[in-house]
Amino acid sequence: MNLQDLPIEVFYLILSNVSSDFIIQEFQYVSKYIYHLCSDELFWKLLSHSRYKNSPKLKSRFQKLNNLEFGENQDNLILNTDFNNNNNNNSNNSNNNNNSNNNINNNNINNNNSLNENNYFLDEADMENNYRRILLNYQENSWKFFFIKSSTPRYLVIGSEIEDNRISELKTSLFKMGLKSIDHFNVFGFKSLTVNDLYQYDGILFFSYCGFRQKSIGNILSDYVDSGGGIVIAAYSNCGKGNRLEGRWLDEGYNPFNDGITQRVFNLRMGRKIIPDHPILEGVERFGGGLNISHSDSEMSSQSSLIAEWGNQRPLIVELSSKKSPIIGLNFYPPSNEFDPSSWDKNTDGLKILYNSLKYVASFFKNK
Repeated sequence: MNLQDLPIEVFYLILSNVSSDFIIQEFQYVSKYIYHLCSDELFWKLLSHSRYKNSPKLKSRFQKLNNLEFGENQDNLILNTDFNNNNNNNSNNSNNNNNSNNNINNNNINNNNSLNENNYFLDEADMENNYRRILLNYQENSWKFFFIKSSTPRYLVIGSEIEDNRISELKTSLFKMGLKSIDHFNVFGFKSLTVNDLYQYDGILFFSYCGFRQKSIGNILSDYVDSGGGIVIAAYSNCGKGNRLEGRWLDEGYNPFNDGITQRVFNLRMGRKIIPDHPILEGVERFGGGLNISHSDSEMSSQSSLIAEWGNQRPLIVELSSKKSPIIGLNFYPPSNEFDPSSWDKNTDGLKILYNSLKYVASFFKNK
């Protein structure tokens, strides 16, 4: 039987069970028939529904289609990236920085340091994806564009700091470890965002040092979890009323920790690994050792499970798995002593814990 004699529904069934990497790399070379089939929007729509049905990215896709249908510009969150070395960025940034870098608007973003739907393939880490885009000859706003772009996990670091430097440096460190598509956003003070801004991300890290809109951000992150997005929270968002997430996050049991207060202990180190083969602990040998390790004296919530503990037997890493997607609680302040002299020793494995945690929550929807 020739390939052309098979019903097209059979091809959809077969191709929907083949790995996306194989489709991207090999199918255009198999035959003209299969190549044209893979150019069919219906195939990529079905494949996208199958692959991303439990991911917030699918909601982001439908939101964009809805905006296009009604002739609206999609809201874009202006995010800072450090990985494009084009000299023109400096002049663009100086013009744009007169406004808040964390402003949300309904216009197209012209800042080359902003990552949005139209300049996704900018930095060197995405050159392979850019090559695939040219090779497969797909158009923006197509289902094929959505599927291939979404195959690269995207991450967001949200912090509440007076200045951006600790958040941006943490993002840069995670980028160097291998999270090649990662942004950051500062919610300090009255800055905010919407859950629609978050749908494009697979995993989010949240931590707080200064005050922020606790109820609003708590509600938004809860909605994001309900949409299939994975969250990692860290100190001081589990250290008392001034820094904690509130709203639905607190009222409906999204917090992996109970309330506590900040404790600073000299040279505190990681203690027992309760689940030593947990993916978050992969490659983690030692952690801690700073002048004043900041953590909470809180206990984990009744719905959480303990992954590792501090040497003083307080929880270090916990997981809340009673919601639609996982919530990982890290009982330490993410920036190391490289950026905060009293924090954990940068020569230990704290960054590996953060990296593994984001990878873990981002991969969860694929395993459903």
